Amino acid sequence: CAEGKKHGQWVMRVADGFVHEGLYVDGKQHGQWVLRDTNGDVSEGPFAEGEMHGQWVCRRADGDVYRGPYVKGKQHGRWVNRLANGDVHEGPYVDGKQHGRWVCRLANGDVHEGLYVDGKQHGKWVCRSLVGGVFEGNYVEGKMHGQWLCRSADGTALKIRYVRGKPSGTPVPHGKGKVVRRVGAWATEKPVLFGLALGAIWKLGPSIFAVVLLLVLALLLSLCSR
Repeated sequence: CAEGKKHGQWVMRVADGFVHEGLYVDGKQHGQWVLRDTNGDVSEGPFAEGEMHGQWVCRRADGDVYRGPYVKGKQHGRWVNRLANGDVHEGPYVDGKQHGRWVCRLANGDVHEGLYVDGKQHGKWVCRSLVGGVFEGNYVEGKMHGQWLCRSADGTALKIRYVRGKPSGTPVPHGKGKVVRRVGAWATEKPVLFGLALGAIWKLGPSIFAVVLLLVLALLLSLCSR
């Protein structure tokens, strides 16, 4: 210690098992530090005058790795989060919260892209599947809200309305071509039949609907690979 202040290399072992190792300068953490959690997580990066400041790497025990900058103790700037399952999420933080355009590339080839505002998904999001399907609509304060459009690779489409994260009503077929009937927007014969079938499945419950939709996408993928 210098004049009663911590100064130099320190190792702090906290009673709950945390181990923090790094430099003190004039009583404040300053320079490179390594923070080890009891659950196996390890974070390492620089401090400046007692606050995390600069490029940090956080390696989780489960295999996730987060990389990005801190500014005066808060995540601020572009981060890249690589998950153990192969997913990669990247985008900006502002004052410790996700804020701005983020892109999430999933291990299965799907890509989700849209806006965060103050740490919550807010605004337009577009989700593109590997087989060519597109699911797009708006989030409001972290929840799907309003009209969402689901388009398959063959051009068939379905409109689904969400209210604060929950589906509301029956999915409505949507598309272009030969007009069969008017349902908010002109629909084609093929989407109408497609939509009626999915609408009937929807009534069995959202979880069953999701399973059936995944099976349909898998079938399309197998056909495309031939």
